[in-house]
Amino acid sequence: MKDNPLISIYMPTWNRQQLAIRAIKSVLRQDYSNWEMIIVDDCSTSWEQLQQYVTALNDPRITYIHNDINSGACAVRNQAIMLAQGEYITGIDDDDEWTPNRLSVFLAHKQQLVTHAFLYANDYVC
Repeated sequence: MKDNPLISIYMPTWNRQQLAIRAIKSVLRQDYSNWEMIIVDDCSTSWEQLQQYVTALNDPRITYIHNDINSGACAVRNQAIMLAQGEYITGIDDDDEWTPNRLSVFLAHKQQLVTHAFLYANDYVC
């Protein structure tokens, strides 16, 4: 395992552009910077707003994909995961917001991946 591994972050979204923008901002605030984010919009009716936001960011770590047909949350997650290039993969839902240390804490526990297939957290900040 590398000292500075790439982490792939997938985010499915559908008709929640403002919430998705908040989620993206929380990823941009991470104290760990070696990540890529793959956003798959599952045929939202006002998808242009989110696409314009992502384009304006001009951040090469963020990829935005708009599906022309709705395929459902599981299919969209799988679509993003198939595009992931990172050594590790994690997801954020479009209505979530991460604390700034989410990825660094994730990496701090990576040694558990030797005996476990995945890591998860069951917490939230109000």
